Amino acid sequence: MSRKMALMGSNVGDEWDDQAHDNVTKIQVAHDFMGINFVKFEYVDGTENAVTRYAHGRIRKSSQTEEFELTSDEYITEVEVHSDYIGPVGQIMMLRFKTNKRTSKAYGQEYEKPLHSLRKKVFAEKNKKIVGFHGKYGERILHDFSVYVAPINKAPTLKQLFYGYLDQIKNKFV
Repeated sequence: MSRKMALMGSNVGDEWDDQAHDNVTKIQVAHDFMGINFVKFEYVDGTENAVTRYAHGRIRKSSQTEEFELTSDEYITEVEVHSDYIGPVGQIMMLRFKTNKRTSKAYGQEYEKPLHSLRKKVFAEKNKKIVGFHGKYGERILHDFSVYVAPINKAPTLKQLFYGYLDQIKNKFV
């Protein structure tokens, strides 16, 4: 069962919601000096490798677009988000993704010295993985961002499968 976490940002803009999926497979982020302009997520559901893609925001001429692709046995465990207010409107300035194997680079503007209005949040829960995203975007920037979390379903190891199979055979003959 997944859980939708509360938004971080300024609570303005058009809402988007990808819902929860089995796993995230690829993330595309476009950013410029203003912050995060655009995000696109690819998800897999079920064992048929059915891929669902959702894009939010707009890629601008000044945007730098980058991708973070996950391997088949990799899942996102946390997302670090920085937001800031420029005038009365908040915007997402930076995203960083951590998986069970590695950490992505910082996408967007990461400041060495925090600005007075800069807010940082890490979306993560123990023994859970991130399985979807939601937020709000405006004409030029993402304003809000958050995640869906779900329990990590670890597949049994080959050793566990082997001994389980041996136990089944043993029980048939005992």
